[in-house]
Amino acid sequence: MSKHYQEGKYHVGSLNYDPELQDSFNFPPDKRIRIIDSTMRKLEYTPGLRLSVQDKVDIALKSEELGVDEIYINNIHYLPEIFESTKAIAEQRSKLILNTQTSLAEEGWQEGVKKSVEVKADKVEVETKASDIELCRFGLTRDGMIKRMCEALDFGKDLGADMTTGFTDSTRSDFSFLMEIINKALEHGASKLIMYDTFGNLGPDAMRLLIRRIREHWIREVPIAVHVHNMFGLGTAGALAAVTGGATHVDVAVNGFPTNDPLAFLEETVLALELILGLSTGVHLEKIYDYCRFVEEKSGIRIAPFKAVVGDHIFLSETDAHITAHFRSARIENLTPFAPELVGQKAKVVWGINSLRGNSIRALLESKGLEYSEDQISEILQIISGRLDQKTGYPVWLTQPEVEEICLRVLNK
Repeated sequence: MSKHYQEGKYHVGSLNYDPELQDSFNFPPDKRIRIIDSTMRKLEYTPGLRLSVQDKVDIALKSEELGVDEIYINNIHYLPEIFESTKAIAEQRSKLILNTQTSLAEEGWQEGVKKSVEVKADKVEVETKASDIELCRFGLTRDGMIKRMCEALDFGKDLGADMTTGFTDSTRSDFSFLMEIINKALEHGASKLIMYDTFGNLGPDAMRLLIRRIREHWIREVPIAVHVHNMFGLGTAGALAAVTGGATHVDVAVNGFPTNDPLAFLEETVLALELILGLSTGVHLEKIYDYCRFVEEKSGIRIAPFKAVVGDHIFLSETDAHITAHFRSARIENLTPFAPELVGQKAKVVWGINSLRGNSIRALLESKGLEYSEDQISEILQIISGRLDQKTGYPVWLTQPEVEEICLRVLNK
């Protein structure tokens, strides 16, 4: 089986798997990328949105069902309801790795670490400010940030926690300072690094270069995660580029949360890692659509109909030729790079102004085993055209059940 093609499931460009290209990538030996789902923490930071404790638990368990490796929750000491939902998730999850993050930008970080230990978080991240812009914003200095980070890592380790370190705005950091604070974190036992492209500042090539340079200059190797925002629409591309540079984890969220500073999309990133780069994520691809819709229902924030992977209209055909192919051929990969069923979607057809040549109606009737005359085809098309003329505003189309009803009426069935 070719890596770029699996009949009935997907068919992407073969150049994705060109040996020269693949040899230039720094993938893990097992080609397994760990998925961190930050949907929960990004929902907490979506303006105007407030979820119940049970909603948060339900989303976390749904994420585990999807097959992601880890989830993240921020600053569980800030509000009692965040602590309570985190505690409930910790108690009810099965294999899901629970990360908590505590910001070191403000006093009181000790309480965040203590609360993380109390809920039995698997990994406790202390979040530093890695750029002079962020340090200035919080009234901190480089030396002060390093000192506080080292104290926090030692503090957490003394409590028995598995400590990790995140570097906010690392993509706008002075590289010499970034490596200084990274290596200090490693000296003090950080078991994982999280590089935050907090404002989506790096293009994909620069992101790849950053990860490679970090790996060239660190004092010891640990897992390295990337958290790439989508302010330039490059979140998914940046996450993939980081993986080709040696990142082992990607931190993502479904549906573009938070709404004010969106993170790389889980649904896009996972599918591209699997099909474009040929890596394994452990995610059950066929459950992606269901998870995204579940979060949509819980949050009340609608998914755009043309959203990649999970938008309701991306597998929708309206042209006469495409509808005809839909009914006469099961080879959906001729129309899209991956079959809708791969991600839990279904192909749909509608009839609009581009569907009135007649072949689509013939194909529909033949798929139902119905006989017809050309006069009947003409009558059906006239009725469809008349119905379309009566519609205003998007969408101007008829659904398959509506067209089937017209066909059966004309055929006297």
